[in-house]
Amino acid sequence: MNARTLFACTVLLASSSFALGQDNYRCIDDSLRLDLIHSDPIAFYISMDMDPRGNIYVGSRDAVYLFEADGSRGFKPRRTIATLPADTWAYSLQVAGEDLYALTVTALYRLPDCDSRSRQCDL
Repeated sequence: MNARTLFACTVLLASSSFALGQDNYRCIDDSLRLDLIHSDPIAFYISMDMDPRGNIYVGSRDAVYLFEADGSRGFKPRRTIATLPADTWAYSLQVAGEDLYALTVTALYRLPDCDSRSRQCDL
């Protein structure tokens, strides 16, 4: 592949990411509503689970995030609750009581008392 073709492909990919942004989704049925909670093109969100309090835990390529319910059907700003080794991919999350389990490509982690953590932990 020559440099000119490579440059053209790069420009095409860069422009398509702007054209296909996360805010372009909409409901076909106008009586339904679709709210964007958060978007991060670098984090690569791949899994999620919700606890009984309405907190959402989201797994990504190298971190687990918490979107804490704010009590008014919304969420507080995203908080990183665990960092994973690079490109580990938290494919599956499961809340069990006060603990959060994260399944990655090569390991299963448990974050005890994850909802009461005021600090971030490295796995």
